[in-house]
Amino acid sequence: MMLRALLIAIAAAVAVSPATAASFDCKLAKLPAEIAICGDPTLSAEDEELARLYTPLLKSAPADAVKAIKKEQKAWLASRNACGSDMQCIMGRYRERLQRFGEWRAQFAGAAPAQQTGAADVNARAIDPNAPTITPVAPSNAAPAGDPIGDAD
Repeated sequence: MMLRALLIAIAAAVAVSPATAASFDCKLAKLPAEIAICGDPTLSAEDEELARLYTPLLKSAPADAVKAIKKEQKAWLASRNACGSDMQCIMGRYRERLQRFGEWRAQFAGAAPAQQTGAADVNARAIDPNAPTITPVAPSNAAPAGDPIGDAD
């Protein structure tokens, strides 16, 4: 009897507790994209990461860039919401936005563009741990020195 009461109490607490995994109150989610984010731990984590980085990005930005970042954010939200409940689309939008945040941070730090410094690769690995870590190199047609295949007997 006591175990049953405990299980009921736990179930009630879970049912009543607000879903706050996303950066917004999931009880207020109305758009299909918001509902998808609230229902998926991975999307919710991406949303939290974006929210965690947004305010510090604005604080580190020069005044003229803050306006541009906010304008981009508004456009980005519209593009994310246009995904509807397509989880792959939503994830793609988050990855694009997080990458853009990395570009902004590099710019404000006085660093060279991310593509020139390799920071884009680091950002890609931070976002996607399965991103390639080795830069592909085109094969050479020249045989290495001392290669037995090229030697005539």
